[in-house]
Amino acid sequence: MKLFKLEIGNTITYAAAESQEDMEQRKADVDAQFAFLPVQIEELTLEGYEITVTPLDAEEKPRNKGGRPRKDA
Repeated sequence: MKLFKLEIGNTITYAAAESQEDMEQRKADVDAQFAFLPVQIEELTLEGYEITVTPLDAEEKPRNKGGRPRKDA
């Protein structure tokens, strides 16, 4: 999943979705006012990195793609 910023005026909320189109369809699930007002949706990116979001109820898979070693290793 990807991380998105949803913004209306001073209201900023972050949410996860599979794609920009998925976030457009699910924006009312994030906040009810997003269903009735024009909302700016922006995928958050960081050059040189991949940002992924994992649900807390998903089974955790230990993985390390570099950087510091995992503490449980």
